[in-house]
Amino acid sequence: DIGINTQLGFYHGHQRIWILPSDFVSDKGNLIYNSGGVIDSTTDAIIYAHVLIPLGATATHVTIYGNTTDAAVVVYSKLPSAATETSKGSGEVGTEIDITDVENTSSGTYLAIKITPDDPDADRFYGGIVTLS
Repeated sequence: DIGINTQLGFYHGHQRIWILPSDFVSDKGNLIYNSGGVIDSTTDAIIYAHVLIPLGATATHVTIYGNTTDAAVVVYSKLPSAATETSKGSGEVGTEIDITDVENTSSGTYLAIKITPDDPDADRFYGGIVTLS
């Protein structure tokens, strides 16, 4: 129990984990920092963020911020010991996505957040929030 208040479901007293631009990766490997966010102008690039859920906490919502609201976001739960992932919810950039609750016990469960840019030359992603309970 390092810093988690399991009665309240908080992580170090906080109900959020911030996603930073440095947390994003691209499946095309061409992710660059541009105009306050990240962009991959490669056609058909998919951008991912991977967020570890603290032990004993439950992720309930995800919000990704960017300069657009038309990029699709899908949130998956994943284990580091398996290749499979389970869809937990979807929405768009700029909206709070209510996901099926994802709890991390001793399994190391994390979120894989997939962002599909609508316009790869213009869509920039600034970061996001994972809400915990």
